[in-house]
Amino acid sequence: DLPECQRPIPAATPSPASFRSAPQSVFADPMVRHTGEIVAVVLAETPYLAADAAEAVGVDYVPLPTAAGLAAATAAGAPRVFEGWPDNVAGPSSAQVGEPAVALGTAEVVVEADLDLARVAGAPLEPRGIVVVPEGPDGRFTIWIPSQSPYGLRGAIAGALDLPEERVRIICT
Repeated sequence: DLPECQRPIPAATPSPASFRSAPQSVFADPMVRHTGEIVAVVLAETPYLAADAAEAVGVDYVPLPTAAGLAAATAAGAPRVFEGWPDNVAGPSSAQVGEPAVALGTAEVVVEADLDLARVAGAPLEPRGIVVVPEGPDGRFTIWIPSQSPYGLRGAIAGALDLPEERVRIICT
């Protein structure tokens, strides 16, 4: 019902040049890729109408092949998270301080290990909610949002709505 929400959302922060970017729309399309991805939205004039409308939303999920873990996700033939990608690697990332080869070569003890770490997800201290208030017929509005990057968000939201940034006011709570 909201085709304008299907166009890609601009990134709030730029990715390194070596990283692939995957355009994402407001709603999961054509498939849900992770827990928490938006599949529906309810708009209503009262909380009671919103609750009734939310209860009427139904989603039929069809399980797709998955690849749990780094080795499975990077194996040849693994199911792809994004259609059109040759693999599931977003991009290389490396960092170096000093001369590691020299340090390891002269160390008394070197410990090597393959570590399998549990999934890590953001755990915000703030609620994952926003309040948006239109300020008038000129298309300006104010957004109260728990965030630490108001300028990136303003640019992303303005870009997603095809508005100049000066029409979007962000207040970080």
